[in-house]
Amino acid sequence: MDEEVSVTTPFSGNAISRQKDGCAFSIVDEDTKNYFVETGFDFVGGFGIIQQGPPVYKAANFDDAIKQILAKGTDTLFMADSVQELADKTGIQVNGLKKTIDEYNRACDSGRDEAFGKKPRYLRPVRKPKFYASKRTAPDPGALEGIRINHLTEVLTKDYRVIPAFTRRAWIRRATFTVMSILISCPVTLWLCFEYRAYGSRKCLAVCKIKPLVAARIFGG
Repeated sequence: MDEEVSVTTPFSGNAISRQKDGCAFSIVDEDTKNYFVETGFDFVGGFGIIQQGPPVYKAANFDDAIKQILAKGTDTLFMADSVQELADKTGIQVNGLKKTIDEYNRACDSGRDEAFGKKPRYLRPVRKPKFYASKRTAPDPGALEGIRINHLTEVLTKDYRVIPAFTRRAWIRRATFTVMSILISCPVTLWLCFEYRAYGSRKCLAVCKIKPLVAARIFGG
């Protein structure tokens, strides 16, 4: 996946969730690692509404940090001297890994990523040992999934019949804050969340016969 797309969590989250065991791996070689250490990352880490700490621009103290992590033991970070060793450590099927790396390296050589459309300036081959892999699980996809509802956020049975006095109001409120993490990159998802929250709130008012002022105090609206 193109790194420009992967930072948008609805895209990366849904793509990774479809992979075996719901995970994916980011793999770089020694040359790319050195580029991150000396020049810096193409995409600044630590940005976003809910992320903590200052932005991270370079992979400072990378070698010392990875040695400490590996010494403590981890199942999400791997270092290897060959593609075969990397496959053994990560559990990736070796023939598929070699094929993927070969295809990606050809795209780097030609300057054209026909599979994912990755921009040429981000195409860096995976050739020189050591090889580094980090395991990624799916982030919040920003998809409003779960129980079935209609356009008024009324909960439905499997036969699409409304369950009286039962709405997704509370769940949608929680989802509102969950989706805030993708405010910058996915405004449509955020808009949908607020829309459903509004529908659910109106339904609650009608069912519970609560006055708007009281509802505002209860729901924080």
